[in-house]
Amino acid sequence: MLKTLTLLLLFVGSSVLAKLDISHLLSGKLPLDSNTLDSLYNHFTNEYKNTQIEAWLNKIVNRRAIFEANVKDIVAHNSKQGELWTMGLNEYSHMTFEEFVSYFNIVKAD
Repeated sequence: MLKTLTLLLLFVGSSVLAKLDISHLLSGKLPLDSNTLDSLYNHFTNEYKNTQIEAWLNKIVNRRAIFEANVKDIVAHNSKQGELWTMGLNEYSHMTFEEFVSYFNIVKAD
């Protein structure tokens, strides 16, 4: 009985997390501890699963470290007073800038 209840609570808890508004976690008002980053990364991988991009990026080992660095950049931007726009997560949040440019064949205009 206890085991079933625990599994049910884990299932309900994980489904609630997937539906949570995460903008407050990206606002810069809360510290970015390991648990918060884990929650954001789990949300990201569930929300933006793209096997085509993952196949293209499978040679890169540490996606979470890149994601974490990008989240820190997002929070730093969103923490600034007077910014006209806010940053957030999308399906490319686990890519470096160089990977993003390469993936979309972006060429610098002369």
